[in-house]
Amino acid sequence: MIKNLSYKGYASIIQYSNEDNCYYGKLENINDLITFETDTTAEIEQVFKNVVNTYIKDRKELK
Repeated sequence: MIKNLSYKGYASIIQYSNEDNCYYGKLENINDLITFETDTTAEIEQVFKNVVNTYIKDRKELK
């Protein structure tokens, strides 16, 4: 499975790892390395949104 997600101007390509039995992604087009993973497709969109929200919050705190 490969799926594109976007939220609040951030994007990720979700892929599945047979070796690790999980779905994973990373935030694209940023200067940081932000990755995430989950075991189910039902959770992947919410995990992605949580990562984006945390990244936005952390960036604001660093300014």
